[in-house]
Amino acid sequence: MADKALVSVADTIYELQKHLFETIQTEAQLHTAGSLMSKNDFKHVITERSIAKSCGYPLCPNPLSSNHVKSKGKYHISLREHRVYDLEEMRMYCSTKCLVESQAFLGTLQDERSTVLDESKIEEILGCL
Repeated sequence: MADKALVSVADTIYELQKHLFETIQTEAQLHTAGSLMSKNDFKHVITERSIAKSCGYPLCPNPLSSNHVKSKGKYHISLREHRVYDLEEMRMYCSTKCLVESQAFLGTLQDERSTVLDESKIEEILGCL
């Protein structure tokens, strides 16, 4: 029985990731999907979107520009803002705004996904997307 629950959770997360990759349009949908996902699940969505040349933030419809963050280094130090930016991460987004919003959402997610979920909750969440 536990194996069936694990498959159900894994299948559900996969469906959520597909929606985040293609069809999420509102913040409510994003937060609904996030109620089941772990941080790692969301990071996979960011990576897949950036590989497909889309902004990593699921609510952003913009493509990634070919000249966005062209610097060859790994980090950018902003003396004005007193911050260090990871350029590898910046390359996954069309703008700093999308990076910040995506990281803020990531901070609301659980470190580990739940392995046992109520089927009615899964159907409700998938129905909202």
